[in-house]
Formats: sequence, C-alpha cells, structure tokens
Amino acid sequence: MFARFGSLLATARLLTCLVLGLGALAAPVRAQPDSNGYEWATITHPHNPAYSGFDPFGYVTGRGSVAYEYRLARTEVSTAQWLEFFNTFMGTATPPPHMRRPRHWSAGLDPTYQGPGVQYRLSGLANAGQTAGYGVTWRTAAMYCNWLHNNKSSDPAAVMTGAYDVSTFFDNPDGTFTDQTTHSPDARYWIPTLDEWLKAAHWDPNHAQNGGWWTYSNGSDIPLTYGPPPDFGGDGTGQANAAFILPNFGEYNIPLGSYPNTPSIWGLLDIAGSGSEWTEGIQSGQLGMWRYHEGSRAGGTSGPDLVYGSGGSQSPWSISGNFNLRLASSVASPGVCGILGLSLCVLRGRTRQRRSHEARRQDRNRAVRGGGRVSFSLSMPRRKRSSWRRARLGVRRTVGRTSRGR
Repeated sequence: MFARFGSLLATARLLTCLVLGLGALAAPVRAQPDSNGYEWATITHPHNPAYSGFDPFGYVTGRGSVAYEYRLARTEVSTAQWLEFFNTFMGTATPPPHMRRPRHWSAGLDPTYQGPGVQYRLSGLANAGQTAGYGVTWRTAAMYCNWLHNNKSSDPAAVMTGAYDVSTFFDNPDGTFTDQTTHSPDARYWIPTLDEWLKAAHWDPNHAQNGGWWTYSNGSDIPLTYGPPPDFGGDGTGQANAAFILPNFGEYNIPLGSYPNTPSIWGLLDIAGSGSEWTEGIQSGQLGMWRYHEGSRAGGTSGPDLVYGSGGSQSPWSISGNFNLRLASSVASPGVCGILGLSLCVLRGRTRQRRSHEARRQDRNRAVRGGGRVSFSLSMPRRKRSSWRRARLGVRRTVGRTSRGR
C-alpha cells in the first residue's frame, strides 16, 4: 500500500511540474490551414492586463483584456473565399437578405452564366484570389460566419443562423439597430470582439513595459512605414498596404500577406493595411449606433495604426469604407484536454510498469516451487518474507496460492 501511495505521489508531483511548465512555456501558437483554407494563430495568456496607457480620446482605456484563449485567422478573408460564398447563394432568383458583395474585389460577373441570379469569377489579375475584399458590410460578414458555422451548407438557412440570428437585423428610424449584439455562445466562427482584436494586435506577453502593450500593431513603439511591396514598385521599406495610392487603384490588387516581415506579436498579417477589420464593438450616440472597425486600410490617407486610434465606426450595412473580415474562432482549453490526456498517459505507463514488476516477481517465485510446497524466494520484499515465515509456523494457506500477499 505504501509503495502504491509513493507511486501516486510521484505521479502527482510530475503532473504538477508539467502543468507549471505548460503555463511557463505558453507562447504564440500557429496552426496549419484547416479544411476551409484558414491558418490560425492561438491567442493565449487569458486575463491579460487591459490597456491603461496614453489615450487622449479615452477610446481604449480599460479595453483589451480577454479572459479566455481564442484564435484569429492569420489573414483577412480573401477574394477567392468571398467568391465561393457569394456563388453559393447568389445564383438564385431570391438570394438571402442583407448579402452584398464587396465594393471592390478582384472578381466580377461571369458573363457565361445565364441565371437564375448571378455568378462571379476571378479577374485576370495575377494572384486575384489572394487579394482582400473591400467594402464588406458587417451584416454580410456575420452571415459568412454563419455559413462556416454550418459547414458551408448550400441551404439558404445556413446563413441565417449559427453565430448570429439574421432575423434580428433591422434599422430603426432614429439610426439605431436591433442586430444581435454579440455572437452566440456556441458559435464556431465569429467577428472578433473589440477586446479580442486589440489584444491580438497590440498586446505582448513578453513585453515588460506599459502592461505588455505596444503602440503599433507590429510589436513596436516606432511608427510604421507605409508603402507598396517590391512587386508593386516599392523600395522594400514599406510595412503595410495603407496611406498610399497607386495608378488605376493598384493598391487594391496587392495580395494579402505581401508584408511577411510585419506580423503582429501573434503572427497575424495585415493587421495594419489591406481592409479595416470589423469587430463586434458598438458605439452609441445621439445620432445612432455604429460598429467599430480597427486597423488602417488600403488607399487614401488612412493611418496611423495606433493602439488608441486606428479605426473608426460605421453602420452595419455600410460599404462606404474599405471594410473586411478577419475571423475569430474558439480553441480547446489545454487545462481540460491536454493535461487530462497527459495525466492518463503517465498513469497508464506507471500501471504497466507496476504490473511488469509483479509479473517478474511471480515468475521468480514459481520457479522455486516444488512438490506442491511453496518454497521461500529470496527475491521477495521483506514484508512478504515475514508473511511466509508465519505460514511455515502453522498458519494455513492454500497450496498453490501466489506469492502476492494481501
């Protein structure tokens, strides 16, 4: 009994070390692309400090703390991914409500399609499918999340519920709206909350100053340099697709991921530049309600990507800005799955080891048996030697009983 207690105690000590080790080694985790083509970054360190630094407009003070782990897609939704979505539902005489194609993307109407409805196809530009979709409405983004939640079903009902209840989407005369405020608790994919977006863009668990918060979204307090990548005439110093204009709106043709050396601390690309990304955050005022969007955007004079002011807010039906979507998703808790699985493996290994020792001990004891009498084995532990001495002194034992005492 004491040996077994010692074994369990050692196991408990090992598991404690492993748990503490997992917490100490927690770091940005990058996953391979899933079946939907998205590569994810896991945002760890729950209960991180909220932002409390310089904030002249009181915009983000007290925001950015997230009490759970979650995932964000490394890139925004691309033209090819939007194309698949719209072609699934726009080829009908009555497409779902609130679904509006991007204001600018590298796709256009397919002239070979004869109806019903419409279909789209990629333009002839190089890497057309990898460009961002610009001017996506918040409501269309919510319906895209529903579609992924329902495994890309072609049933029109698949875009109406899941992460968001589309039946709640309604605009009041006073400028407010009745849209579902945040995603459903069981949503598999959703539009990031404002806190989720801020943490993934600006918070660093290894940054010792300012509570871990960086001013800019590339893990720095030095302003970003905006400019095109070399393939679009840049000199190699550009760090984001924002605040510059190319001939023939060429800035909109720059593929996502064209600035691989400017990731966020968590490995997210194009947090600065490309589309300004929708969040679930809501701003309310005397003139109505709006959804927050974050990050600078391609074209015009957008920027800078400050933690306390890099986006804005707009109506959920608006396509007037260069808005796009970066998906959020849930992640399994390592405290429940990983540690439990590791515990079972360790305990199973120790059980097998204990059984192996017992089997070898029994084999040695059987080897010294003879003539129906059980001979004493010097390989026995001292406790069991005493029990056999008592047996030889007159305590009755059944002939052939194994050497494992009670």
